[in-house]
Amino acid sequence: MMPVMADPDPDTIARLTRAELARRVGAIVEQRRQATMRAAELYATKGPRPVTVSPRIANVREATRRLLNGAHSLMPDPPAEEEPEDLELAIEAMDAALKILSDADVEAQAIDDARWALAHQEAWSKLVARWLERAQALAEAEAEARAWLDRQDDRRRNSLPLTAFIGVSGATVANALGGRTPLADVLAAAKVEGIKVRAS
Repeated sequence: MMPVMADPDPDTIARLTRAELARRVGAIVEQRRQATMRAAELYATKGPRPVTVSPRIANVREATRRLLNGAHSLMPDPPAEEEPEDLELAIEAMDAALKILSDADVEAQAIDDARWALAHQEAWSKLVARWLERAQALAEAEAEARAWLDRQDDRRRNSLPLTAFIGVSGATVANALGGRTPLADVLAAAKVEGIKVRAS
C-alpha cells in the first residue's frame, strides 16, 4: 500500500509504484524458489510421476490472479500428502505472474492507476468516513431497539411493525456490510488507511 500523500507528485508516484512492483516480483521469485526446492525434494523421495495433460488453465489463471492481487502465499498450509503436481501448478502460475509484472505496459498502467487513486483518495475517504459514521449510529440504534424488544412480551412484540428487520442483533448493519464483515473490522481497516471516523 502506498503512503497517503496530500499533494501527489507524478515522479514520486512513479517511483513508489515501481518499488511496489519490484517488491511483488521479489516476493514471487522467492516463493517460486521455495516451491521449486520443495518439488525437487518430493521428486527425490517419491520419484518422477508421469506427466498428464489436463485442463489446468483455469486453475493456473486463478492462482495467477491471486498473485497479481498481492496474495503472495498460494500454499499457506501444505496438504497432508503434498504432490509435485500441486507445486508445478503453483510454479506455472508464478511464471505467468512474473511475465505480466515485467511487462512495460503493465508498469505504465500501474503508475497511471496509482496516480488516479491518489488523486481521488481524499474525496473517497470522506465518503467512507460519512458512511461509517452513519453505520455506527445505525448500530447503536439497533442495539437500543434490541434492548427495548427484549423487555417486551414475546407474543406482543411480534405484532409490532418491522420487528423482523429492526433490532435483530445487528442484522441491518450486517446486510449493509454484505452480511459478512463486522463493523468493528471495517472501522479498524479505516484507521489503518488513515480515514478519520468521528465517534457517534
